[in-house]
Amino acid sequence: TWTTAKGIAHTGDTGAGFPDGTASLRGELDLASWSMTVASAIHVNAQECLPPLGVTLSGTMSDPVSRLDSVSLE
Repeated sequence: TWTTAKGIAHTGDTGAGFPDGTASLRGELDLASWSMTVASAIHVNAQECLPPLGVTLSGTMSDPVSRLDSVSLE
């Protein structure tokens, strides 16, 4: 679900399913400042022993910085 108010789009529960897993997304897009902070988690069904893979995007929407959560993989 996405909501918008005062130029900011927000989600806390966006998700998608695919044959081999699921993905979830939460975060905000600030249209006035053209910035974003979005975190996602990807769950792979075939590898139940693996934790979700986390990816965070932040900064400007034109050139976001991506960060992979590798701590959960260690």
